[in-house]
Amino acid sequence: MLRGGRSVVGRALLRESSRALQVRSVSSLLDGYGENCFKGAVADAYLTKQGLPPGLLKGSEWMTDVATADKVAAGVLEWATENDATVFTHVFQPLGAQGTADKVAGGVLEWAT
Repeated sequence: MLRGGRSVVGRALLRESSRALQVRSVSSLLDGYGENCFKGAVADAYLTKQGLPPGLLKGSEWMTDVATADKVAAGVLEWATENDATVFTHVFQPLGAQGTADKVAGGVLEWAT
């Protein structure tokens, strides 16, 4: 049946689907953001398994040694897979304030929160 160009069924479906839509506030978009971070005590637990000292990520010295950087990467990989990560990416961050040129080097650093 058509009434006003729309079927009765179509209007009922439209009503139901609009009820199902939930409007999220802008602040709720950030819910959960930053909860799964490889830093602090979480990172220390995985880094010590690799034979590295706790607090290593607070500095940038580990980035200059390939063997240490590989151990950090192994710790990050173990942590990520235990947290059900299925995709990995490497993000370059400008580290000019950390003594390296912008867009030349990137790494995992422990930033104060």
